[in-house]
Amino acid sequence: MLNKLLFYLIFFCAHQASLSAADTLQRKAIIHQSAAQEVPAFAEGDAFISVAYGFGNFLRSTFEANGVDRDNQVRTSIGPLMAKGEWALSSNLGFGVNFSMMTLENEWTDTAARTSGTGSYSGWSALARVNYHLKPGRFFDPYIGFGVGYRRDRIKETTSNPANGKRFDEQVMLIPFNLGMDLTMGFRLMVTPHLGMMMETGLAKGIVQLGLAYKL
Repeated sequence: MLNKLLFYLIFFCAHQASLSAADTLQRKAIIHQSAAQEVPAFAEGDAFISVAYGFGNFLRSTFEANGVDRDNQVRTSIGPLMAKGEWALSSNLGFGVNFSMMTLENEWTDTAARTSGTGSYSGWSALARVNYHLKPGRFFDPYIGFGVGYRRDRIKETTSNPANGKRFDEQVMLIPFNLGMDLTMGFRLMVTPHLGMMMETGLAKGIVQLGLAYKL
């Protein structure tokens, strides 16, 4: 009888110990899962790469509207295109670099005057930028940012007029103002832990920028 009681006592203690261990593991798993779910979209040590396309550039709008009633014109344009990198220095402050570029070209021919020509613009900038992230959540990360750096703009015009002996006449002008700046506000919306969408608006090559963001 005593042996049976001892056996049941040992069995009961072992059973309770196993239940306690299982409960502890379950609690740790829940805590770990909750912590993983609460990781913000922007945290110290994170790094991001983004690519974007800009809309609302004044120079491009002027280029596309100029001389729309003229015949025999071929217009081509690229951009504004942006590539951005950002490193989180803290839970609210990020430092990064912004590269942007845009090209415009207009080819025209005046059959009656026997003249033709090509006008083109190309510009790019490289800016150092500081972003302040307002209150990053799990998916939504709003921020404002200011950038300053170098820009280069070049305008080239080539004309041909055989009637007055000018087979080719080329003029190139570099805009001497090389200080580039931008000031925008925007957000990242992370669809997965590493991939998301981004939008910015403000004073930049594109008044509105839309693109993709990747978290390294």
